[in-house]
Amino acid sequence: MARDRLNELQGSRYQRDHDYEMREPSRPGGGGPDLEAAGADENDFLQQVDATQHLIDSIRASIASIDNLHARSLVALSADDTARNSRMVDALQDETNRLLQQARANVKSMAAATKHSRGSEANIRRAQQSQLAKKLMACVQEYQGVQEAFKKKWQLRMEREYRIARPNATTAEVQNAIEHADGPIFAQQVLTTRIGEQRRALEEVQNRHVELQRIEQSIEQLFNLFQDMQILLDTQQEQITQIDQHVDNTVAYVEDGGKEMQKAVVHRRNTRKRAWCLCVALIILIVVIAFLIWWFGFGHPGVKFSTSNTV
Repeated sequence: MARDRLNELQGSRYQRDHDYEMREPSRPGGGGPDLEAAGADENDFLQQVDATQHLIDSIRASIASIDNLHARSLVALSADDTARNSRMVDALQDETNRLLQQARANVKSMAAATKHSRGSEANIRRAQQSQLAKKLMACVQEYQGVQEAFKKKWQLRMEREYRIARPNATTAEVQNAIEHADGPIFAQQVLTTRIGEQRRALEEVQNRHVELQRIEQSIEQLFNLFQDMQILLDTQQEQITQIDQHVDNTVAYVEDGGKEMQKAVVHRRNTRKRAWCLCVALIILIVVIAFLIWWFGFGHPGVKFSTSNTV
């Protein structure tokens, strides 16, 4: 199963390099330039999403194969079997790391392209990017777990092999031997050991130390990749928070504007009422004045009669 997976990855590597690389937006004919550019950009983004999802699926399958090869390495009975498994693990890990870096580059590229976007489309893109980044981080954590578990089991086997050569060694001596199996002191122990079985055990510890260093390096790389994805998510969350804050502020401004508009409408209505009242009062006043002028100024009979009586 692991060998089939390795052959599959190696056989399709060239094709994936073309499928997953960042493509230039196509320029279909017809329509305005802005619509063409927007359509091409959206199509390119969706292609990147699909390609990255396919990468993540391939990474998960590779991690399962690496875990299987690790299990076989722990039960290998001969040096040839151990060496063969080690070569297969190295090749599969290199390919998996390449896929991880490609997926990481895709996610970061999509984030950079969407950074200055606005509107509902930008929100949809950010949601897709976050989902892909979280899936990639889950893959990294799974890979880390596989490597950490294998590291512990590998160290235990190294301890058992060292105790074959040094049955009376203390725990501190065993730990020191495992950590410095590539050093001159350990090499001297191998050279001075006369018993064949003990010497082979020490040589096996030396060989496994090289593999242990590779595992530790892989774990460190995965940790850095995880941190990088976490920073990307945090940065994107800050952008989303800023946008949400801007939207909230806009909503608040609109609500305040609505309240002010209501006040203005009420004030305008009151002003109109006062204006109408003033107009009515003015009309009444004009009518009264006109009546008085008519009554006293044009010799009304009642006025004449009143005047004659007074004389």
